[in-house]
Amino acid sequence: MVSRLDGKTILVIGVGSGIGAASVGIFAAEGARVAGVDLRPAEEVHATRPIADDREADDRLIYIQADLTDEAAVERAFQTASSRFGRIDGVFHCVGVVSRVSILDCTMEEWQHVLAANTTSTFLVSRGAIQQMRHQEPAGGSIVHMSSSVAVGGGPGTAAYTAAKGGVSALTRQLASEYGRDKIRVNCIAPSRVEATGLYVSWIATQPDAAAAYRDAVRSNPLGSAYGRLVNPQDVAHAALFLLSDESCMISGITLDINGGARPRP
Repeated sequence: MVSRLDGKTILVIGVGSGIGAASVGIFAAEGARVAGVDLRPAEEVHATRPIADDREADDRLIYIQADLTDEAAVERAFQTASSRFGRIDGVFHCVGVVSRVSILDCTMEEWQHVLAANTTSTFLVSRGAIQQMRHQEPAGGSIVHMSSSVAVGGGPGTAAYTAAKGGVSALTRQLASEYGRDKIRVNCIAPSRVEATGLYVSWIATQPDAAAAYRDAVRSNPLGSAYGRLVNPQDVAHAALFLLSDESCMISGITLDINGGARPRP
């Protein structure tokens, strides 16, 4: 039985925790060679250690430290991955920095930091991926970015984050339209609150009663109330797996909601 990513090299950006960390094992188990990228030093990142106790698994996983807001660092990350594995078939960019201040309290420094971490990094990663995918043989590949449900529905005190993730969704649509003829697909995932991620931790820390806040969030979510939980990192990673695989070869330019059936406010 052929695995869904057999023979493919996937660059996973933001592997230090949460969704990125979950993705490494899932993609590797489906046959991919994985280049994991994160800002943190290698000794702080466990996701790219071999998923099995054998030499073959060790050869299919590498780690690259890079600041995704640094143009030269992003270029080096792509060069390192393509030099090691010969090509890049997919990119899953799941880095995100949230801001929880109103527009009236948001400083220029915070605004620029949030847009750089979310939107500028998406621009740099997209450019690096497209440059690589257009010129490799055979040409083509799949890029999956990370937006958020707030890009559609907004949220109190999230002006910078909402603007940043809205930009990610818009850039995804534009790139899909422009580079489809190069066999490059560009899609976007927009999860709602995801358990066991940095953004979830920052939200729960603001709640006077964390346990009650979690129960209320689960109860108010259609599928959450059925399964007794919120969206988790594995849910998001499996959606990315589909978009990176050939099963989605005619899907491009979409933003896929992963929100348990909750509808964002238009």
